[in-house]
Amino acid sequence: MGLSPFYSVGRVATVLGVSTRAIRYYEERGLLDPRRVGTIRQYTRQQLERARFVVDARRADISIANIKTLLDLGDRHGLAEQARLYLELAKDELARAERRCASLATEVERCRALLQSHGSGGSEADAA
Repeated sequence: MGLSPFYSVGRVATVLGVSTRAIRYYEERGLLDPRRVGTIRQYTRQQLERARFVVDARRADISIANIKTLLDLGDRHGLAEQARLYLELAKDELARAERRCASLATEVERCRALLQSHGSGGSEADAA
């Protein structure tokens, strides 16, 4: 018996390190469209790579709506345009994360100052 050219939803999930529920969710949101044989989902190698792109983009905190835009762009205009927009979105997400980090650092300093004004020198980690 030869190797099947298709991957099951379970195999796709295992390869990508996510749950089968995540793969089904991406399908429900219109990001993935596997072949169906009855109730069985079958993913081609190309669909596996598309699922990998979706999972990687979610790990980069790119929204489902933006992933859909990226996939549609890639389908219409090719991978180069998709990659260009992906990098733009990733840069935007990095800038947001840097702003959150700066805000948290400011909050930490505010809390330390508050503790010091009330006679406590800060956390136990500072004493170590």
